[in-house]
Amino acid sequence: MAASAGKACIVKIGTQAIANIKSASVEIDGTNLDVTAMGAGNSFISRIQGLMDAKITLAGNYDTADTLGQVALRTAFLAGTAITLVVLPNGTNGFSTSGFISKFTVSSDVAKENDLSIDFEGSGGVTLI
Repeated sequence: MAASAGKACIVKIGTQAIANIKSASVEIDGTNLDVTAMGAGNSFISRIQGLMDAKITLAGNYDTADTLGQVALRTAFLAGTAITLVVLPNGTNGFSTSGFISKFTVSSDVAKENDLSIDFEGSGGVTLI
């Protein structure tokens, strides 16, 4: 895969693109479990893969006119409704996962535009697109 510019990134709630997103990150963590047995005959730890977790962080300009994107995210958060987020870093390939928004922040500053940041936690697996 060739390198791509971040400006190509598309973020969607389901199939609907979310407007005015300026940064997106996908973090997939795995827990490694120590399964070292006593008397194993060496001094190194043995591990197996345990549970995995997915988190998505979004930031951008707050846009209440984006009814099918940002407003839908806010509505799902306030209702405690699960959503599917899709992040396509190169505009075509990326990640999809369902879960819940854990934090929805709007920040205002007299010298700046109104900012939005969203923290999302997956519930279940991640699908590679």
